[in-house]
Amino acid sequence: MTMKKGYKYIVTWILGLLSVTFASAQNLPLMPSDPAVTTGVLPNGMAYYLVSNPTSKGLADFALIQKTGRQTVPSAESEKTVSAAQDALASLPRMKSSTPQAFLAVHGVAPGKDGFVKVSDNATLYHFNNVVVSAGDAVVDSTLLLLMDITDRITSSAYSSGLRKWYSPSDQAVVISGDIDIQSVAGELRMLSYMTSSYPSAERRQYTWSDRKVEYEVTEGTEGLAQISATWFSQRTPAHLMPTIHPAIFEMYVESIGEIVADRLSQRMRDQGMPVADITYEYVKSAQTCGDESFTVSFATESHCGEAALSLFAGIMSALESGLASVAEYRHSKVEFIDALIAQCRPGTTSNEEYIDRCISSFLYNASLASPQEELGFHTSRHMPDSTGRELLNDFASALLGADKNL
Repeated sequence: MTMKKGYKYIVTWILGLLSVTFASAQNLPLMPSDPAVTTGVLPNGMAYYLVSNPTSKGLADFALIQKTGRQTVPSAESEKTVSAAQDALASLPRMKSSTPQAFLAVHGVAPGKDGFVKVSDNATLYHFNNVVVSAGDAVVDSTLLLLMDITDRITSSAYSSGLRKWYSPSDQAVVISGDIDIQSVAGELRMLSYMTSSYPSAERRQYTWSDRKVEYEVTEGTEGLAQISATWFSQRTPAHLMPTIHPAIFEMYVESIGEIVADRLSQRMRDQGMPVADITYEYVKSAQTCGDESFTVSFATESHCGEAALSLFAGIMSALESGLASVAEYRHSKVEFIDALIAQCRPGTTSNEEYIDRCISSFLYNASLASPQEELGFHTSRHMPDSTGRELLNDFASALLGADKNL
């Protein structure tokens, strides 16, 4: 079964999980949005996401996200996106007395691991962490002006790089989370948005899916260790399904497969007298990337056990592909998944950065704005026998893992 076919079946399984008949996938229930997030569109077409988050008193994170990156523009202009982003922080037309970097330094804003601005394949992100908004409204207003000035500089017809058409205001969003007054900030944003003219968005490259073989690797590390990994790929979730329950169920089953693989691998390698360490699994979902989704399992063992360990690993994955997860394994993986969600729901634990990331995913990929509390509520509201859940998990595993036989 190819992943393209398997993906179509996954939507059917979702409907089965809910025990509800829907006319089409478009009618899947939406995940409820986090009430802490306020969204809107400014007069110039820019989107905004505002969060009043009491976690960090007197502080707020400010971000400007643009749907323009190295691979969203013609290849001849790719590197210009990096230059444009860096130039915007060197000087701005309305900041006469200091540079943007100097302004941020004065207010205690330090660059993150990627600096103040990061250009990826599909986006440009300006992110200013822990701005001391308790210093007064002037700090908030000046930071908002800074973001709008960046937008105005690159959207201005006077900008000579030839990139203007890729930076329509409708392809940009302001995201703010922290100790802010949402109504006041929204009003200030509306006023400042009039300084940036609006014009149509340029057409971007569209995502296309083609079947990909599983990628596996054995790497000789230091101190006689071998690192073994395998990655499976699946078609990204269509944009119209991203705000629905579909991604939540998809993630639950992928995480369940990862948990079962980790448990089986740990037990069976030790049963065979082979050392094993650093067993991990990672799911890259549609809310995190503009490309295919991926699922990676990796672990380490001693080099002389590499061939035997790879064979054992292949057998475990083959068994799961064949639908051989047990009811007990499904039940344990479900409990682990729910417990992880509960841990995320502790009061006052959602950071400004987490809110920023969630809002950016919504803007770039149409992802749901649901909080962990909403996701937990959805999963705990479904009452389904473990035997049925196990059958659906096995069908899902066959589709996810069965696209290639190399292992």
